[in-house]
Amino acid sequence: MSTQFMDVTNAAFHGFAPEDDLRPRLESITDDPHEVLSFAEQACVAEGSVALLTLTEIRGGSYRQLGALMAVSDDGRYCGYLSGGCIEPAVALEAIKAIRTRRDRVLKLGQGGQFVDLVLPCDGGITVVVHIVRARDVLRMALKRLQQRHPVSIAYRRSAQALFLTDKYPTGWVDDDIFVNHVRPRIRLVLKGAGPELEATAKVAISAGLEVVIVTDEMLRTKEMVAIDEDTAVVLLLHELERERLLLEMALNSRPFFIGALGSSRTHQKRLALLRNRGFTEEALKGVRGPVGLLPKARSADILALSIVTEVVASRPDGT
Repeated sequence: MSTQFMDVTNAAFHGFAPEDDLRPRLESITDDPHEVLSFAEQACVAEGSVALLTLTEIRGGSYRQLGALMAVSDDGRYCGYLSGGCIEPAVALEAIKAIRTRRDRVLKLGQGGQFVDLVLPCDGGITVVVHIVRARDVLRMALKRLQQRHPVSIAYRRSAQALFLTDKYPTGWVDDDIFVNHVRPRIRLVLKGAGPELEATAKVAISAGLEVVIVTDEMLRTKEMVAIDEDTAVVLLLHELERERLLLEMALNSRPFFIGALGSSRTHQKRLALLRNRGFTEEALKGVRGPVGLLPKARSADILALSIVTEVVASRPDGT
């Protein structure tokens, strides 16, 4: 893959030999839309100084999903990726050219595309809209909503070459003129526990891009808790049912998409009995998973952590 980066970056691209100041430079190879949008907003120092690239069509197979983002600044830096990493420098170069001409572009790559020498790793094809950002406020408002833990739908109107926020979702074309990109807040993982299981789970979750909050007994006593919303998962890694009770009750009275707790099947039955005695219904208790993790009998803290984070991510409705 690194060889492909070098070949595409340094070669003339479709009859265009870039000047030194046009050469793309990788800033961050991330698939996190929050990070790409933040890069674009910060790079937008003047109207037309950054391009936001969106994957708007998939033909056959694709490494990335519909709505995948990439941003390119007028100084050649780019953030994000749209395929397996082999086309990004070439696409960034096209975006720099678009910035300099101040006109949006549509790029068809791979199968059925306009550039016959660019083949995608999956042998499929994608269409990418290159939008020259003219309204920085739209990016700022989108990022503010995400920071406030609200989903946001960023729409691109092809006829006006403009971005705006909308309440429509899911991601995709609304009609022939408007493409909507629905972006969710990052998964928040609320953890309570101790020892190697807690440390390993927090480490794996952070590596996977989750927002991690570790709850202490003092936080529960003083009610200094973060909000448990529908993009939050709550996981208890304790071996004492009474110590987990307060957080479990808070979770059951909130709207997390996942609640899980450590312990054997027998321990889980005791947990459910305790919650029944506290007035929770059978319907509510169906949402409490135990033993937590796709590999509940894992003996290693690291493997247990991996299985827990995998189960959490897999359980989020409508993907991540």
